[in-house]
Amino acid sequence: MRSMDVYARFYDLRYGDFLDDLAMYVGFAARTGGPILELGCGTGRLLIPLAREGYEVTGVDISTEMLKRAREKAIAAGVHERVELIEGDIRTFSTPKKFPLALSAVSSFMALDSLEKQISGLVNVHKALRPGGILILDLFNPNPSVLLEGDGRVSFVGEWEMDDGSVVQEFVTRTTHTSTQVHEILYLYDVAKPDGTLERYRVPVRLKYIGEPEGRLMLEKAGYEVENVYGSYELEPFDDYSPSMIFVARAK
Repeated sequence: MRSMDVYARFYDLRYGDFLDDLAMYVGFAARTGGPILELGCGTGRLLIPLAREGYEVTGVDISTEMLKRAREKAIAAGVHERVELIEGDIRTFSTPKKFPLALSAVSSFMALDSLEKQISGLVNVHKALRPGGILILDLFNPNPSVLLEGDGRVSFVGEWEMDDGSVVQEFVTRTTHTSTQVHEILYLYDVAKPDGTLERYRVPVRLKYIGEPEGRLMLEKAGYEVENVYGSYELEPFDDYSPSMIFVARAK
């Protein structure tokens, strides 16, 4: 089973209620109109609230299990008629629709773990955008303090109880490789079942981080004009200590 399919089982425990970025995307959607394309939509964390706002949303994800959960949540929320889900790679998916807005949230774009893959993804997404359409990339800001956290230590993240009574503990270890600008993350999930048995699940993730000048160059090479780079979901100016690095680029 793919690591993202394993991750789908636990993703919403930690991130299901995270909506700090939603207002930003709703603001851009109001500016551009729909439909909206979400790249790496996962279990529908953003996709479903955007559909609730009345927008038609197409979500692309490589994980079968992530999309299964997104579909179930869309049905439960009563927005499934405004939601289309595509299983595929950002570099190769295709759709006949043309979008005025595409987005990739919470560093999911960095799962394309080389510059070549990232440029290929940007070029393919460009095909799905209308002329002048906007692409938003939310990436983490690789300042030294963040990179130093990737020292291989195992950290306890949290504990949750699942619907079947199982108790899940999450641990994570991060390793930064500055020579390749790859941030390796290993999520460990220990599941204690009601019958006393214990299972462990491993989810390895590789993220290719980039700096702001690289991001600008990649986007320009792929056919975009960078409109702005923001440092937070409140659209504050980007600087060395910004919590995020959010590119807003327009398809030429």
